[in-house]
Amino acid sequence: MKLEFHHLSKNYGETKALVDFDASLSQGIYALLGPNGAGKSTLINILAGLLPPSEGHITVDGEDTLSMGPRFRAMLGYLPQSVGFYPDFTARAFMHYLADLKGFPGKSGAAITEKLLSEVNLTDSADCKIKTFSGGMKQRLGLAQALIGDPQLLILDEPTTGLDPQERVRFRNLVGRLSSHMTVIYCTHIVSDIESIADDVLLLSKGTLIARNNPGTLTEQLIGKVWEVPVSPEKADILLANHSTAAVVNHDGSLWLRHISDAPPQASAIACEPNLEDVYMNTFGERNETALL
Repeated sequence: MKLEFHHLSKNYGETKALVDFDASLSQGIYALLGPNGAGKSTLINILAGLLPPSEGHITVDGEDTLSMGPRFRAMLGYLPQSVGFYPDFTARAFMHYLADLKGFPGKSGAAITEKLLSEVNLTDSADCKIKTFSGGMKQRLGLAQALIGDPQLLILDEPTTGLDPQERVRFRNLVGRLSSHMTVIYCTHIVSDIESIADDVLLLSKGTLIARNNPGTLTEQLIGKVWEVPVSPEKADILLANHSTAAVVNHDGSLWLRHISDAPPQASAIACEPNLEDVYMNTFGERNETALL
């Protein structure tokens, strides 16, 4: 499947939420990365048919998705930021209900339900009411409903918000396994969620696509520009306030300031291997080349 965005824009009066977004995607995991207000949710809401674009259109294998209508919706799986669960439904009843709505009634829906509950590791909790589920269990159930009908395109909108680190890792691993036969659009501002699984990262700022590449290439561009210097707790807050591309890290109980600059910020600075979080900080923060005093 070839998914193409053709000069997509969305305006709310004078506010430009999305500006001339143009991209072509195929099989794999594509991460939409950017701060709040970058246009990520606007883009995927247009893709899901929840918002009309102000300009532009989207095609699948050359055919306009709006013209495809139900055929496109049948190809689509969607996990929004907040799923409208019925709290007194069990997981199994909820899946049966949605399978029926998606055109898989009776035995076919039951078979799909059992397969997907097993896929997301919820078989043992299938007859528990959803109101008893943890945040991670609800997200896994949300992913299961998005997979009904074996979609070719899976949209995940901030899927790990509010999850603890262990649940985030489980969710990330599950998505990585599923991506072998579909196109996954993973919208997030949590860099660690996608660093190890994304085939391509699309960086958005103020509604504009400002960069796109695989994680390795993006991080390579910062080689020789990421530094760490030891810092006291008292000084850390001051430095962070004046250097928006800096972050405090803890190494064996000692605080270090991780900083991005073209030259060593101090004589004691140690060069570090860059990661995708450094790319995020460098892209969306304001570079300050002054020395850390």
